[in-house]
Amino acid sequence: MRSANITLAIGAALLLVWIITALGAPWLTPYSPVGIDFSALAQPPSWAHWFGTDNYGRDVLSRVMYGGREVLAEVKHNEHFRIIPVVVLTTSAAEADMVK
Repeated sequence: MRSANITLAIGAALLLVWIITALGAPWLTPYSPVGIDFSALAQPPSWAHWFGTDNYGRDVLSRVMYGGREVLAEVKHNEHFRIIPVVVLTTSAAEADMVK
């Protein structure tokens, strides 16, 4: 049971970091997600570009962070994802009852 709680805590922490990163993308990203830099085409990860650059010279880290915003916007408007909190809370409550 203890390893399940640790796994849940790690997963929740990663999810929280991802959400904060996605929401804070405009303030946290070092480069524009659509800005093209012809001097940095298809670069591997470096101190300047932590995730590297794509074939157009765009910073991949910035694109990933801004992409998280798009995912959050889709989740907000998608009815299929509205059931997830209900399932999580129900499962957690059922597990708590089994532990007693």
